Amino acid sequence: MALTIFPVYFMGKKFGKREGMFAVIFLTINAIHISVSSAAHSDYDSFNLFFGMMAFLFFLLAIDAITKENISMEESFPDVMDVAREEKRSIYLSGISGIFLGIVALSWEGFIYLNLIIFIYLAASLMINHIRGKST
Repeated sequence: MALTIFPVYFMGKKFGKREGMFAVIFLTINAIHISVSSAAHSDYDSFNLFFGMMAFLFFLLAIDAITKENISMEESFPDVMDVAREEKRSIYLSGISGIFLGIVALSWEGFIYLNLIIFIYLAASLMINHIRGKST
């Protein structure tokens, strides 16, 4: 339970240090979070929450680590491999995110909700970038 504050803080810190602290405070005083932690009911939900938040944190860090701005839609497969070589940090971070998703998948039967949240985020990002005329 206590370790979950770190990924929550770093995700909230993207909006500012103050917002990160508010996110941590709201998490720590949340009654549902306290009731399923080792402080009360001692359920495994805090374990799943921690690893799920770590997966989201590394996913967002992987997206932020992308340095190539515009990728042409007409690029061939070798060009995609060149982009993959240039974006090694992003690939490593997304691999770490996948490891955390795998940990949650092995321990919780409702792990598909995490994949659904990531899919909704990517779909919204795709639509927003299409409206703005940016490369996704």
